[in-house]
Amino acid sequence: EMVAAALLHDVMEDCGVTAEELELEFGDTVATYVIALSDDPTILGNRAFRKKVAKIRLAAAPPEVKAIKLADLAHNCMSIWTHDEAFSKVFFKEFEDLLPVLAPPSNYDTNFPNDPISWSHIYNLARERVDRYYWRIE
Repeated sequence: EMVAAALLHDVMEDCGVTAEELELEFGDTVATYVIALSDDPTILGNRAFRKKVAKIRLAAAPPEVKAIKLADLAHNCMSIWTHDEAFSKVFFKEFEDLLPVLAPPSNYDTNFPNDPISWSHIYNLARERVDRYYWRIE
């Protein structure tokens, strides 16, 4: 379910897929994760406001969603740094601000069911990526 949600995480925003279509094709859990990963198109305002709303949503998300978001952000680091220096300043600041709500609790050190990669491992990878690139733009 996590892999499916990770692969589908942008389909609502980028392809116009509805929550109902996701649930019908992939089940309730995958749909729930993708919805939690997707920006709400009804939220208006500037980028800073929309990111603040997303941060609140992600803070309340289940661990699986937080891990997928961390992996997605970590994956995007190199590409954004390489191809869009101006936007990278915005991206890495937003990523740095989001990391605390995506961090696993200190007492959480188990793997996800049927998955050898732990939330802590994904968080540490994301933290390393931010540390590697963020200092370069300050």
